Amino acid sequence: MTTTAVPQFPVLLVDDEPALLRSASLLLRAAGITPVLTLDDSRQVLSRVADDTIGAVVLDLTMPHLSGQALLQQITEHDPDLPTIVMTARQDLETAVQCMQAGAIDYLVKPVDTQRLVTSVRRALALRAQRQEGYALTSHGASEATPLLHPAFAEIITQNASMQALLRYVEAIARSPQPVLITGETGTGKELMARAYPPACRPTRGLCGRQCGRAR
Repeated sequence: MTTTAVPQFPVLLVDDEPALLRSASLLLRAAGITPVLTLDDSRQVLSRVADDTIGAVVLDLTMPHLSGQALLQQITEHDPDLPTIVMTARQDLETAVQCMQAGAIDYLVKPVDTQRLVTSVRRALALRAQRQEGYALTSHGASEATPLLHPAFAEIITQNASMQALLRYVEAIARSPQPVLITGETGTGKELMARAYPPACRPTRGLCGRQCGRAR
């Protein structure tokens, strides 16, 4: 199956060292992680997080004006679903434990291994996407009275409550980059469902599970 590039939320790098911000930004971009935003003033982080949909924050601990630990706590209080990675030169177990307890998902010690940084940021972005998708599923499935007005379903005519719930589910996951497997007996509408959101996927015949489609 051909995979396509998936748009990502921006990664925000926060450090008072411009050289480190530049090198880390280039590293992530070279690994295909974009866009990457940078800030060298910790006092500007909360306003940036409030104004933009940030996918993950990579945060230094030792900074002037506002320490990384204080900022970590504020970020967690503002948006507990925003994955935050701590990157610092302080190799201290107690500090690492405190950061993880405060909401950090990873603790990286400088100089950070390049592959470790890339892996950690990718995991943070995946976690952010999963949380966003979870909220979308909850909001779409919260009410059975949610109207089905999306033109993608124009070819599907039904008054069945179970079928309408399925269509709401399809609409909720349509923007997910994850592959979606459509199964069912002949005549149950697999092709209609696959064509609802282009590009069209190839539904399975019966329950063979050999072909899958990607809902978009």
